[in-house]
Amino acid sequence: MNAELFTSRATGELLPQGVLRVQSIFAERVHDLDTLGHLTRAAIALDMEDLKDECYKRMLQDHQMSPQEVKLFLQNVLGHL
Repeated sequence: MNAELFTSRATGELLPQGVLRVQSIFAERVHDLDTLGHLTRAAIALDMEDLKDECYKRMLQDHQMSPQEVKLFLQNVLGHL
């Protein structure tokens, strides 16, 4: 599987969690919009740019949300960081 590794936005280097792969997280853990929202907020807080980009893309494509809807949704996710 040719999946992306997690990289630091600041340095571009692989993060220690680099053994985790973006696609496998989605395949095994993300089954609904609420989970996707929590994962996106965590990716933002942890500066995991690859994961954040994938979450955002999936909200736009899979859930057919507009960029404004994504922003509003992330502000209202229960248990936000």
